[in-house]
Amino acid sequence: MFRDPRAMLVSMAFMLKDAPEGSLSEGKQANPQDLMWDFINGKQKHFIQWGVEINELYPLLWEKGVVEFYKLYLPWINAKKFLMVRFEDLVGSKGGGSDEVQHKTINAIAKHVNVKLSDQKIADIINNLFGDTATFREGSIDGWKKHFTPEMKATFKKVRGANELLIQLGYEKDNIVTGK
Repeated sequence: MFRDPRAMLVSMAFMLKDAPEGSLSEGKQANPQDLMWDFINGKQKHFIQWGVEINELYPLLWEKGVVEFYKLYLPWINAKKFLMVRFEDLVGSKGGGSDEVQHKTINAIAKHVNVKLSDQKIADIINNLFGDTATFREGSIDGWKKHFTPEMKATFKKVRGANELLIQLGYEKDNIVTGK
């Protein structure tokens, strides 16, 4: 499954902002905006040690930046026996998407792993799919736009390969930088 790289880095920043309970860093916080900037520009100013405790991918994302991190996974798009699923196709109307697309995507996943699902089972999956997990915060399409400043949007698009990545993944159509 993949999602808009901008949404992924917002999600990661918010997931990492609080040091986990029981850790040596418990009670400490990081500013999500600072983490987002690090993930965008790769300047590595705000490393947080507890990020490794929360998610072992944090150092790689922090060191490489979101664009280079995502490029590690791009070969999967064309790999045989892989089914690429967009986050936006799974959230349904609860996350600003389409219930029809959500239904079709769940069905495609089931077919990919050779599982037959009745319409009732798909409905059950849909009813239990949205939210209530440790990493679930918002689950809405384009939620990243609430957290990116116009400067962040412009800077992200200027990162080498960023806009091409967004176009390749279907999240942008051109190289125009807008405030939207």
